[in-house]
Amino acid sequence: LVQDVIDARLAGWTKKSFKSSAKTKEEVRLDQQRELHAKMQGEASPTAEQIIVGQRPNYVTSGQSV
Repeated sequence: LVQDVIDARLAGWTKKSFKSSAKTKEEVRLDQQRELHAKMQGEASPTAEQIIVGQRPNYVTSGQSV
């Protein structure tokens, strides 16, 4: 738990959120190539969503109920 907080702080309070289903070996290979290419270009990962740790969900900040 403490290590997670330290890791989040070092990453600028962001973390990757992976929301996907099972993939074939080919899909995994293609995703890895895309991620390596993006990393070499200095871009964000195209396969994972970057979220800010501790950020309130949109429904809370907009005043809507769930």
